[in-house]
Amino acid sequence: MIKNVIFDYGKVLVDYSLQNLYDPVFDDKEEEKWFIENVVSLEFHNQLDLGRPTAECVAEWQAKFPKYKRELALYDSDYMRLMGDEIPGMRQLLANLKQRGLKLFGLSNWGREKFSIVRRNYPIFDLIDGEVVSGDVHVIKPDPHIFELLCEKYSLIPAECVFTDDRPSNVDAAVGFGMKGIVFNNAQQLEKDLSWLTDETP
Repeated sequence: MIKNVIFDYGKVLVDYSLQNLYDPVFDDKEEEKWFIENVVSLEFHNQLDLGRPTAECVAEWQAKFPKYKRELALYDSDYMRLMGDEIPGMRQLLANLKQRGLKLFGLSNWGREKFSIVRRNYPIFDLIDGEVVSGDVHVIKPDPHIFELLCEKYSLIPAECVFTDDRPSNVDAAVGFGMKGIVFNNAQQLEKDLSWLTDETP
């Protein structure tokens, strides 16, 4: 019996895009593409998600890429310009799931420093019953240990949980840990994929 639904945050509950911040900065879109892929890269974000302070990480990357010192500084000073809106339909879906008696949890790769600011600006997070954020625990998805930490913190049984994330590798990790898994595309798709829960909720 499924009792808990666990959500990734970025691009599942709230939208964000590096282009939101950097489109106004770069006139050359090919250069912007290179910058996003090679400077504010997966490696850069993994360091932040593991809990490194933003200013410290930005300073290190500025030393590596001195040409982009100004652009990297904006990642820290203007971070909220990265953020978009809540994902359409998700707040209502979460409210409906709570009405069915399900508990809702968050499991997100995000630096705590910036996420604490983001969280205050989106009412959708008020519907979450508990969360583990990678920046707090210094473990990032798809490492199975982060799923273990969530279950230990809230006394969850993996077989009673379904996890949704926009990255298939993270969903695969959740399934390997013993949870149900759904790759997220949009609220309508997720609602359809979760519809089988209606008759199984406690």
